[in-house]
Amino acid sequence: MALKLTKYQQQQAKIIAPILHDHSYVRDHGTFTKLIASFLGVIPTKARLGPSHPMTAAGFLEQEDNSKLLMSCCIASTDEFIVTGHADGQIKIYDTTTGKTLQTFDDSVSEIKCCCLLADDTQVVTGSNVRRDCWEIGTWLHRYVIRVWDIATGDCVRVMCGHTCEVNDCCVSSTNTCVVSASSDCTLRVWDLNPVPGKEYRKGRKLLGHNAGVTACRMSSTDEIIVSASWDGTVKLWDVAEGTCTGTFSGHANGAISCRFVSSDQCIVSTDREGTLRVWDVATGICTRTIPRFGTYCFVSGDEQRILGFDPTRYLRMWHRTTNKIYTERTPGAWACAGFSSTDDFFVCGSKFAVHFRDTNTLDYFHDGVN
Repeated sequence: MALKLTKYQQQQAKIIAPILHDHSYVRDHGTFTKLIASFLGVIPTKARLGPSHPMTAAGFLEQEDNSKLLMSCCIASTDEFIVTGHADGQIKIYDTTTGKTLQTFDDSVSEIKCCCLLADDTQVVTGSNVRRDCWEIGTWLHRYVIRVWDIATGDCVRVMCGHTCEVNDCCVSSTNTCVVSASSDCTLRVWDLNPVPGKEYRKGRKLLGHNAGVTACRMSSTDEIIVSASWDGTVKLWDVAEGTCTGTFSGHANGAISCRFVSSDQCIVSTDREGTLRVWDVATGICTRTIPRFGTYCFVSGDEQRILGFDPTRYLRMWHRTTNKIYTERTPGAWACAGFSSTDDFFVCGSKFAVHFRDTNTLDYFHDGVN
């Protein structure tokens, strides 16, 4: 595959090449060239990469005109509002009762790949990937950043730089002291939300151990442990204080996509690209249950008794752990999911361009949501 690149694109390719070359799924020169072309905007959509390509599933846009595509969302702890992140860089705040837009922020140069709220719902944290039409704006390190936004004013109050590839997931500690981010650069980073004066822009503490892009991360209820999932097929545990890997769970044959703590941090649930859900015992590292075709992504209710699985194109599934029953809604699935309400009566999920509210027990729509 021969590429015709401008002088600027040739310069950028020299920067991109060493990063992409380190990824385990780059096995041949043709794939390597296509990935560089995709990053540079020469191949802007997944049409030429193929629907099963890892970089496609990692978050590249399906169509060139999907600029408003919903990429992430989260719900406030009070259930009063939801936050959505879009491919055009907009972050929107919606009232859950009326569906009206309360606030709109604009990242201007980034896709909002992930978002999460601080425990007190006063600020929202976003992780980004630079939009292809804004590739020439900003420095290399400022293209994949974590931003903190004030809900009341809409101002960006902090920017945290360090990742060298798209940020796939982020989460905040229950005490609002740190943010954890997962990136396609094969690393996790832990960022201090209360930095020492004069050191506000220090790069987050890097956690190394995965051999491919990190797709998801979550903190335990005590904020002492991080669980992460990766394209290398492993789920790992990390000690927050020491920054070391304390456990590795292997078994996903086609890349682990999401992970969550359950059973008061005694177990982990994870899903992979094939939709297989696995339940892991943290103490022994043994997989105690496997559910095939459950969903590519998973979310856990507040009482940890219900696990939601969804796939962007096929279905939604709800596993009730107390009754061991699985309910399936065979409709076009959710593109992004915010998780459960504070009472676990409903959950919020997003299609490509809209957010909907569904009943936890029946999976039926009970609120038309927002657009």
